[in-house]
Amino acid sequence: MQTDIFKTVKQKNLSVRQTEALIKVATSAKKPPVATTQKLPFAYQKIQDNIASVLSSKVNIKPKKDGSGEISIYFHDEDDFQRLIDLLES
Repeated sequence: MQTDIFKTVKQKNLSVRQTEALIKVATSAKKPPVATTQKLPFAYQKIQDNIASVLSSKVNIKPKKDGSGEISIYFHDEDDFQRLIDLLES
């Protein structure tokens, strides 16, 4: 890509501003699309809400395509963390 831009700048004798504009266009076209957050399936959303309700904390479920996934439980401070540990151990 850099060599193509260099050749274009050299052939067309572009100014600095024109070169900057050319680079901006070239790099913006190559950016990967921004990952959109996929909506959680209804069954997972219901489970996530139930766990959050029981623990009184924010919970995120992130399923993966291969069937595995992650469950994240948020806490605000050490006391909140200990409260969650006590709930999970009981």
